[in-house]
Amino acid sequence: MKENNYEKIVELYHLLGDDENLLSVFYTNDYAVPFKSLKLYPIQVDLFFFFQLFSQCLEEPHRTSGDMKAISMSYLQFICYLATEKNRPELLVFLTELLSIVCRVPSYKKNEKGDKISNIEINLSNYSIRIGEEVISSKEFDKMRKIILEQNGSELPDESLNPELVKAYKEIEEFKRKNNNIKLCDFEEQINVVVAQSSCTRDEILQMTIRSFMSLFERLMMITEYKIKSLLSPYMEKKDIGKIVHYLTDTHKTLKERIESETTNEQALRETIEGKQG
Repeated sequence: MKENNYEKIVELYHLLGDDENLLSVFYTNDYAVPFKSLKLYPIQVDLFFFFQLFSQCLEEPHRTSGDMKAISMSYLQFICYLATEKNRPELLVFLTELLSIVCRVPSYKKNEKGDKISNIEINLSNYSIRIGEEVISSKEFDKMRKIILEQNGSELPDESLNPELVKAYKEIEEFKRKNNNIKLCDFEEQINVVVAQSSCTRDEILQMTIRSFMSLFERLMMITEYKIKSLLSPYMEKKDIGKIVHYLTDTHKTLKERIESETTNEQALRETIEGKQG
C-alpha cells in the first residue's frame, strides 16, 4: 500500500470511533497504531529478543495472582506494586524500554544544560506514564498494553481462566512434546528455515515485523506438512487421511480455545496426565 493510504486508514479509524475491531487493519499492514498523539509501531524481528525480555511487564498474572491487594488495582498500578513492594524493580525498566521501542521515543534526552533526563516517566503516585509530552492514564494503558501484545503476535493473558486449568493444560502439552521427542528449534533456526523455504533473504527477514514473521513461519510449516502428508496419503489409513490439514485452514486459537479443544474439565486434564504417566 502507498504511504498516503495510511493517513486515510487513520482517518477512517478515528471516524468510526477508534473501533477496536479495526485494529487488525493496522496489524495486517504492519502499520503503526495511532494512540492519542503517539504512534505504536510493531517491533521488527531484529529486536525480537528484547521484546521477549521486556514484554514480561505486560504479561504478569494480575487478577489471578492470588494477591488480594492486586484484585482492585489497575494493571499499571499492579506493575508498580510488584516493582516497589515485591522487589521486582526490573519491571519498570522493562516497561520504560519497551515503550521506547514501540513509540520510537528515546528513553532519555538532554536538557539545555546537557544533563540527561527521563523522556519516559512512570508516575508512582497517580499511576500514569509520561511519554515525551503525552500522559497515559492507567485506563488508557490497559488499551495500550493490549495493542502492543497483539500487534507483535502475542496474546493478552485471559484471566477468566482458572490458573490450575491453565497449569494442567501446559503440563499436558509439555508431556506430549517430551513423549514425542518434539523440540522446537530456536528463533535463529526459525529464521534459517524461512530463508531456506522462501525467497526471503536473512536481511529482509530481520526487517520484518515479529507478527508477520511468525505468521509466515507457521504457514510455511503448514505447507510443508501438507505436501509431505499428501504424498504419503496413498499409504495412509482413511482415518489418518481425514486428519490432513490444508495449509489455508485458519489454525489460530486463543489459549482458552486451545484448552477447550483439549477438554473442558480440569479433572479430566489431571486424569489424562496421571494416566499417561502411570
